[in-house]
Amino acid sequence: MPHFHFNIRDGERVITDEEGMHCEDIDAARFEARASARDLLAQQIRAGQCPDGRTIEITEPDGKVIERVALHDVLYGYGENPVH
Repeated sequence: MPHFHFNIRDGERVITDEEGMHCEDIDAARFEARASARDLLAQQIRAGQCPDGRTIEITEPDGKVIERVALHDVLYGYGENPVH
C-alpha cells in the first residue's frame, strides 16, 4: 500500500507531515487531504479567521509533490468529482 505525506503550505512556509499515512491509492490520499482541509477550514472559521490560501500538498515519501489541494477549493466545492 502506498505511503503518502500531507504537508501544509502557507505561502513560503511549509508544515511537514513527518509521519504520513498509507492509502490504497491517490484517490484515497486525495480524500484524506480534502478531509484534512475541511478540518483546517473549520478551525479557522471557529477562530474567526478568514479562510486563506493554504494548500495541502500530497507527497511521496521522498518529498515529490503529487498533487495540491487548496483549502479555498474545498470550501467552495471545486474538484469534488475530479475527472482523470
